[in-house]
Amino acid sequence: MKRTEADFRDYDRARIKSGLFSLFWAVIADRRKHDKYTMKEFADAVGRDKSAVSRWFSDPPNYRLETAADIASALGVDLEFRARDRATGRMFTPSGPLPMAVEPPSASTDSSTPRTDTPRTDGAGLIETVAA
Repeated sequence: MKRTEADFRDYDRARIKSGLFSLFWAVIADRRKHDKYTMKEFADAVGRDKSAVSRWFSDPPNYRLETAADIASALGVDLEFRARDRATGRMFTPSGPLPMAVEPPSASTDSSTPRTDTPRTDGAGLIETVAA
């Protein structure tokens, strides 16, 4: 089945929402374990009732940017942003591109051994790592 641009957009949206959910839950879980932090304390800090906050972590997340910012603020955490160009692997921050840590290895002269570090694209910009 051929993937459409809409499929990739939906995937990206779901991935971002899931990443935020996992990130926020990791902070809350750590605080609950080490600091006896309660969901009521979190709900008070974010300015919502406990049942609304519970839905954020029991249903598939559908955070708006404002909600994500409110959660980060209530938790007292700074979110860091990076983007990776799917075609080149270059990393970017809000300040601009990051220098490449190491150059990719040159092509092996032994063509009988498949390379395991070679990124390929499927033609739509998604990178897939070739596994041996």
